[in-house]
Amino acid sequence: MRFSTWKRWTVAGAAGVVLLVGGLAIGASAASGSPPSGAPPSRIALPTDPSRVGPLFGVVHGDLHLQRYDGSTVDLAYDGGRITSRTATSITFVRLDGGQVTVGVGPQTIVRGGLRPARAASLRVGERAMFFSRRNDDGSLTAVLIRCVRLGLRG
Repeated sequence: MRFSTWKRWTVAGAAGVVLLVGGLAIGASAASGSPPSGAPPSRIALPTDPSRVGPLFGVVHGDLHLQRYDGSTVDLAYDGGRITSRTATSITFVRLDGGQVTVGVGPQTIVRGGLRPARAASLRVGERAMFFSRRNDDGSLTAVLIRCVRLGLRG
């Protein structure tokens, strides 16, 4: 069985994130949901029920260095937050720590609404999403995979 390139990227990225932040899940599950002293106040309503918290709960950024079976490597950035603006070629969002990030969006960007395929044009301002991005030579980011948290996203 042969996996397409995007499936390999998705599996590798998901595995890397789970391994990277797996240790944080235990601490995040025990957290009360309130930001630590001195942290900027969050405008995003966070779940407080530990049984509904996933391994990326509270994670705002991560740098992934993934190695493929053939020895080649892939470097990705993970960011999560609420979409604040969207154009045909980019999406800007604010992370829980208050950082504002803009990622480029192109025809190669994979977009998922929950677990369903979607289009970047269907993403709406105010929705929460996770972004896996590649850093370009000029320092900008291009989204490889965007997963919107809202399950009712239209394709």
